[in-house]
Amino acid sequence: MRSILMRATLTPVLLFPTLAGPGFAADGILEINQTCAVQTGCFAGDTAGFPVTIASPGSYRLTGNLDVSVAADPPGMTAIQTGANDVSIDLAGFAISGATLCGSFGTCTNTGSGNGIAPTGGVRERISVRNGVIRGMGRYGVMCDIGCSVENVKVDGNGSIGIYVVNPPARIHGSIARNNGGAGIYASGVVSENIMEQNGGLGFDDRGFSVFARNRVFGNSGGGISCQGSMVIDNFIRFNSLSDVKLVAGTPCSLGRNTLNSIDSAVGSFVEVDRNMCGIDLVCP
Repeated sequence: MRSILMRATLTPVLLFPTLAGPGFAADGILEINQTCAVQTGCFAGDTAGFPVTIASPGSYRLTGNLDVSVAADPPGMTAIQTGANDVSIDLAGFAISGATLCGSFGTCTNTGSGNGIAPTGGVRERISVRNGVIRGMGRYGVMCDIGCSVENVKVDGNGSIGIYVVNPPARIHGSIARNNGGAGIYASGVVSENIMEQNGGLGFDDRGFSVFARNRVFGNSGGGISCQGSMVIDNFIRFNSLSDVKLVAGTPCSLGRNTLNSIDSAVGSFVEVDRNMCGIDLVCP
């Protein structure tokens, strides 16, 4: 009798297993990959073909590389567009790539209007992008807006700016912006522990009132960084064309414990809040 009762109790579990919906991983995160992007659309609100459109808040994760070069106009095509607020995109170590080619110091060919990740339909707030590579896009690697976060992302060889924040504030951490046609990073917010090197524009184009800390800015064609009313501390900023730090008119820039070669103070001013190494001089001009 006991065995019969136990079997009856277990039978519903065996007959009615839990089913995950299309596009969902076991943990509920929505998946994006080349197959669903090109053939079917990856989830509700998305259709076959690039760009992959995210229409709802939530967590999304790449499960393979995305290659936009299969599109009819790769330089003009965006890979992922965010049409909602509060979206988290984990690249999971994979790459988003296009057909734009950039050499050292951001000399790029086959550029266009396509982006790796960008908003659509107006301002999209609190977008998070992390853990992967975006290269060879026609214009921007990552484009985001108010309250966005970019962490551990390599933006390499994109036609214009590597990481472009439309409206502050933003948090950009632990990322690499290299060989992009424009600035490596264009933003305002907290920008920390990043590498910006050999870009065609400034390494960091400051929109104002940022905290810029523990970054390496090296060999950028348009200069190292601009600074307007920001705190620039504990950075290595050297061997950039034009100048390592360009001061912008308005609120003075605060500099402390930086290693740099030159400051362009023709327009703006700065306050040395702690000693800097300027060339071989402990006192900046």
